[in-house]
Amino acid sequence: MIEEEKLTRPDWIKVKSQHSSGFTNTLNVVKTRNVHTICEASLCPNISECWKNKTATFLIMGDICTRRCRFCNITAGIPKRLDVGEPENVAKAIQDLKIEYVVITSVTRDDLEDLGSTHFARVIQAIQKLNDKVA
Repeated sequence: MIEEEKLTRPDWIKVKSQHSSGFTNTLNVVKTRNVHTICEASLCPNISECWKNKTATFLIMGDICTRRCRFCNITAGIPKRLDVGEPENVAKAIQDLKIEYVVITSVTRDDLEDLGSTHFARVIQAIQKLNDKVA
């Protein structure tokens, strides 16, 4: 009988939790402004590292997707109604975090007639109105 060798992960693959003041600040802004991030919704293992630097990718149109892609970790199901306050909330979160470059993504919304394009445009307009230096 061959004795099984215990395999260990290399140090570079292990992610250490980095709950810093930057992480806590980002978390507070996300919760206070009632916005979603892909970081949380997809259970990203790098969330601590990004959030400590006040970096986040905003997820709009909710956190429930109408599709069930095998590569994605977003919850699939029947999404809630669009939050009409979301464009302003995202813009204010960006302002609170003093972000100059922002990434926005969205869940797929097959349930909406325009697939959410009008809402996406409203989010961008709200960001530009409140944060004139954001790219």
